[in-house]
Amino acid sequence: MLCDVLISVLRSARADLNAQFAQARREHPTLDDAAFTGFIEQQIDPLARLAHEDSAFEVIGTAWECGLELVAQRLAGPQARHPWINETWSRLAAQLVHSPRQLIPAFSNAAHQLATTPGARPQQWLDLMQNTAQAITDAETLLKAGQIAAWRAGLAHYREGALKLIAALEPKIAQIALGADSAAFLEKVVASPWIEKPAGNLENLRAGSFRGFGGLFIVPPLVKSVNDQLFVRSGDDVWLLTADSFGATFHRATLAEFEAGGGSHFDDAPPDIGVVTSAARTRHTVAVTGSLTHAVLLFAA
Repeated sequence: MLCDVLISVLRSARADLNAQFAQARREHPTLDDAAFTGFIEQQIDPLARLAHEDSAFEVIGTAWECGLELVAQRLAGPQARHPWINETWSRLAAQLVHSPRQLIPAFSNAAHQLATTPGARPQQWLDLMQNTAQAITDAETLLKAGQIAAWRAGLAHYREGALKLIAALEPKIAQIALGADSAAFLEKVVASPWIEKPAGNLENLRAGSFRGFGGLFIVPPLVKSVNDQLFVRSGDDVWLLTADSFGATFHRATLAEFEAGGGSHFDDAPPDIGVVTSAARTRHTVAVTGSLTHAVLLFAA
């Protein structure tokens, strides 16, 4: 049974909501009635139950508008390709209803990006956000904390932006968003991208994998560095690689960027990667590739 608040809004705004659904169906012919009905019951109704009477229209209207797009693309609802947007709406519902127009699209986007980035950890992000939300009521601050938590959960390319946010936030809030157990940990995070050995031990961090197993690389990659950045090539494809203790992410780049880079010498690669085929160094990181692996090995410089 839908709650009375939701039923009331659906009735009073029926013409507008139906028009939005019809428009979404024209843009996404595969939008499924049953799937969206399930989304209303499982995701919108819990928000409506938490919404204050004077904000119910805004909460439900925003959830309806965003939900149409998410369900149409099978990113939320009972047919979702991954569970993390549904989980985010459920676990952060109390925060979403306070600032729906700011937080519903932003948190949905964050959950999707984490869910679709290899090696990222959406579960960790949600755990951090639940803890952070207990200490924050302001939506703008919560959005900033969300970016810091996303970096902590594996989006390495967020590092520079996250460091600026950390400097602007109260240290206690930044600590919670990072899951830091001490101020000393926070200081190490700011000082170096490798706050500990990669992957938390004395081994290396291995980034990327064979395309046949769901990775990026069709052939074993090569690596170069230019302007303190790492570029990776596999076949005709090139990526910018960002990495730190929290994770590694790849971003499309050009062959010209790769060719402009240079290499380094490296003697300490583990034997299981075969012959070292390339190595490159930045200020903080050494990257190595080998003939027997489709991964890029990363070492703290």
